[in-house]
Amino acid sequence: MNQKMDLQVPALILEKILALIATHLNKQLRAIAKQFNCAVLGLAQLKREVDSRSEKRPTKADFRESGGFEQEAAVMLGLYREDYYDKQTTQKGIFEVSVLKNRFSSETTVNLLFDERFGQFKNLAKSQY
Repeated sequence: MNQKMDLQVPALILEKILALIATHLNKQLRAIAKQFNCAVLGLAQLKREVDSRSEKRPTKADFRESGGFEQEAAVMLGLYREDYYDKQTTQKGIFEVSVLKNRFSSETTVNLLFDERFGQFKNLAKSQY
């Protein structure tokens, strides 16, 4: 007889275990980047609380529960698209790329145009676009 086991792990314990795994993974990725002198890109999903607040742009605080990314990352970027939240905006296809953390330089924001036809970003600062 094939019986299904019903494992019930309290959410808090599971969250702590996942945070420990993510922190360990972040440290390992950083060690690999140093060893091979290369960039390592890590992606993190933000907390859903961003949907419930009026200012939708990502902040460093949004990464705090993403398994140590905020502490370990040398550079953190946040992406924001006005037309995702406001269908009436004149900023169609414009992505704000905010440098939320940068150990090597300053924090800034750059606007890029996303060309859906080719799946590429274009620099809005260049007049040819």
